[in-house]
Amino acid sequence: MNKYIDILINDNAQMWSRVDGLPCISKFDDDYCYTICLFRKGNDSFVSINVDKIKGADYQSNIFSDKVLNQDPKFVALQRLYFTAKQSADLIRV
Repeated sequence: MNKYIDILINDNAQMWSRVDGLPCISKFDDDYCYTICLFRKGNDSFVSINVDKIKGADYQSNIFSDKVLNQDPKFVALQRLYFTAKQSADLIRV
């Protein structure tokens, strides 16, 4: 498994923000910005993950990007994180 996916799967789902106009949430953590999006089309779903290095002189966009399909065992954990973090972000937003 990728280290960024491991970090996300073990996240406590706190301090996430909604991304306006998209089915996405984002979180800033130390040197990185994590963005997770959940897309559905018919019976198919996938989680899109994007990680940017945001701190320091070596800023890099898209240091990691992946699409986890609903058949992947990691999908359930990432989907659970998405819904829990989204709910937390919605409470903060109100």
